Amino acid sequence: MAHIGSSPEGYDDYIIRSCTNNGVWVVENQNIQYDFLNKEYTAEGITTEFGDKSADMQDLRKNLNKALLR
Repeated sequence: MAHIGSSPEGYDDYIIRSCTNNGVWVVENQNIQYDFLNKEYTAEGITTEFGDKSADMQDLRKNLNKALLR
């Protein structure tokens, strides 16, 4: 929980908004909020499912989680 409101090392553009012992759930990048738990993102007030980008989003989550452990 110490990382809430901060950026993981090497991912300065991302701010962790919600994180548990099994990893990042919600992260914000500029004006886009990614919700890894519900597999959706919100930009300009519009929420969209990951859909075709699901694999890319899970890779991003894994990379953010690794960065938090450094």
